Amino acid sequence: AGLHTHISKIKDENKRLLETGNQNLLRKILSGQFEKTEDMRKELKSHKMDLSGSVYSVMVIKNIGRSSSEENIKSYESFMVYEIQQVIPKANVCFTEKDTIAVILPVKNDGIKDFEQSAISSVESEILLRYHFRALIGMGESVTELTQISQSYKTGCEVVDYNFLMGEQRFYYYTELPSEEDYYYPIEIENALFKSVLESDFEAARGILRQIQEENFAKRKL
Repeated sequence: AGLHTHISKIKDENKRLLETGNQNLLRKILSGQFEKTEDMRKELKSHKMDLSGSVYSVMVIKNIGRSSSEENIKSYESFMVYEIQQVIPKANVCFTEKDTIAVILPVKNDGIKDFEQSAISSVESEILLRYHFRALIGMGESVTELTQISQSYKTGCEVVDYNFLMGEQRFYYYTELPSEEDYYYPIEIENALFKSVLESDFEAARGILRQIQEENFAKRKL
């Protein structure tokens, strides 16, 4: 009952935030629609958004619990926006798709690693564990340009996808994932193969396996 009361109190504030258009701008940034930094800065200024920093990273949080109804999903969004901004005041929170949150973290000095670890710890202890949410966290690569934020988001998604497909493992950083050496089996191909099998899309799986075969045995002569 306490959680539902808490959620209802912040719904109106969250609705106001979403209606400002900030969410659409953040989605454009995360999807890499800006080619020039100056164009992005103009958009941020027009929306009165502060995304200033010398280093950026994107934390991706995927809810892997059950959200059975549209109302539950909206409650979850409202709750997470509010709670994340409480534990990480610098965060810019964006819902990129159902049950997936991207948290853009700007830092104005070289302490990005400490900041990332603090952010992960805060989200896990103050939100996920406290309210019994099942979610996976992936931290994207650190970048120095605004236009590279989309790359950080992409790598953060790859961490989350890998953890989910491998049975909810707890890798947090892209550098922790198994690396490709002399063979061809990049993480995005591995994730796509797992996904196609889980969804019984065997035609897609065959196509991926053919690609792996071509890269390893025809091109690399393994």
